[in-house]
Amino acid sequence: MSGISPTNIQFIQQMGTATEKVQHALQNVAHAAGQQHKEERKVSDEVKRTSVQNTEEIGRASCRERV
Repeated sequence: MSGISPTNIQFIQQMGTATEKVQHALQNVAHAAGQQHKEERKVSDEVKRTSVQNTEEIGRASCRERV
């Protein structure tokens, strides 16, 4: 028989399970952060695209006024 008591074995198993849960949670956080960054990038790109379109429209309107 080994020198490790059943109580210690159970504790070690519980710690292993807790560690696996933490690792899984960290993976989920990383994935969620990546998704959030992707969505923020889409919004930022759309704002830039709209801003450029508005600027071009203002420029065209200004040119027509001069004519």
